[in-house]
Amino acid sequence: MLVFTTIKHLQSFLAQQNKTVALVPTMGALHLGHLSLIKQAKDLAEIVVVSIFVNKKQFNNSQDYQSYPKNLSADLALLQEQNIDVVFAPDDTEILPSSQDYFTILPAESLENCLCGKFRPKHFAGVCLIVAKLFNIVKPHFAIFGEKDFQQLTIIKQMVEYFNFDLKIIASPTVRNNNGLALSSRNALLSPNGLLVASNIYQALLQVKTNPAHLNDIAKNLLTKGFSQVEYLEIRDSQDLTLLNLNEISLNNQKQARIFIAVILENIRLIDNIAFNF
Repeated sequence: MLVFTTIKHLQSFLAQQNKTVALVPTMGALHLGHLSLIKQAKDLAEIVVVSIFVNKKQFNNSQDYQSYPKNLSADLALLQEQNIDVVFAPDDTEILPSSQDYFTILPAESLENCLCGKFRPKHFAGVCLIVAKLFNIVKPHFAIFGEKDFQQLTIIKQMVEYFNFDLKIIASPTVRNNNGLALSSRNALLSPNGLLVASNIYQALLQVKTNPAHLNDIAKNLLTKGFSQVEYLEIRDSQDLTLLNLNEISLNNQKQARIFIAVILENIRLIDNIAFNF
């Protein structure tokens, strides 16, 4: 496994390879969900590049950035076990060499100013900035992103189309534990009891899927389970994230949508979503 910390050395190596490349962008604190992305990448390309970079530009809360789990040595050991070809683990000065932002990529307002974007101002601008830089640095043929961050996935797909990036975005299904909780690096910040409580997130999504008319009651019920806040529990179109009117939903399975949720538990923000055809 080759580990690069500079753009120059990474690009020099990749330029000598005449092989297909798949990029798996991560912020470290790797778990089985990331490994599922890596498995897809291996199936698609001859060289897999896993990037590890905690993007401070996508944190609108400095405390959230400071508390985000970071363990590069453990991540590298796990990737070594997975026989990864290349790891790109730059520091802040390599990716963001200036303290001043000269360029910003602003996602379409209709995609950004809802769901997580409503509660995390400039979050997706920060995501797009670093992801676009990674695309330009690595120049992959494929890039793999998880469906757990479905809004992010949707925005990145639009960015790739709009800026004519020469690569294909691959969506990877959400990986869950035995209780249905979506695997996330933030789960490591929860207490053992918090992990048990968090399993109610997936159960709430399933309840909405079965009976969308009771969505508001299901959201209120989560507050009795130990969650301090339900930021949103909504049903939106899968393509453009348009909010759907509950009165217009009938369970005829002809249209594609997603049920989205974000909650606060033990001061940790957790998100999830599932497909919903109506």
